[in-house]
Amino acid sequence: MKIEVNSKALDINQEYFDKYCANGDSYARGYRFYTTMPTKLLADCAALNIIVDTILDVGCATGELVKDYLNLGIFAMGIDNSTYAIEHNICSKSFCFQADMRKLMMHFKENSFDIVYTNSLMYLPSEDVPLALKQMYTISKYGVYWNAGYLGESVTPDHYRKFTADRAWWKTKFENAGFEDSRSNRLWLK
Repeated sequence: MKIEVNSKALDINQEYFDKYCANGDSYARGYRFYTTMPTKLLADCAALNIIVDTILDVGCATGELVKDYLNLGIFAMGIDNSTYAIEHNICSKSFCFQADMRKLMMHFKENSFDIVYTNSLMYLPSEDVPLALKQMYTISKYGVYWNAGYLGESVTPDHYRKFTADRAWWKTKFENAGFEDSRSNRLWLK
């Protein structure tokens, strides 16, 4: 297992959303360009006979994916640690709010959502990942849809990541939290 820590990681703040996401830089392409994610997630779940009626986007930024799921008729909510992102979200404040992914049980009950979606775990310090995964395990009914590149793959540079790890490192963290690998490379099941 291998992990690379980025000790110079930048904080996700107004600059991240205004400068990088807005202009579509290569390492922060802008969430409005993420339009295929709902289709991929739903297809991966359907292949395993999982019907998704509710979803939580952990690290929702300004709520683009939450809005996409709501438009598909799926009840969706989002949380983000960034005050700036939540203040500028494109959904109603009742669908997106500020929260820490390490403290999800303060806001949600067990099995609150069919699926928890995240691509944000690498923005935490690596030692906090087990706690965040355990929280996601508890509030999800079926599991977590994890969408991020692994060390050794062609991962677009991201100056905001706190770390990058190989698949074996992530697999161990997910399994230690109670998840099983669905072999979809993204969906981790309870």
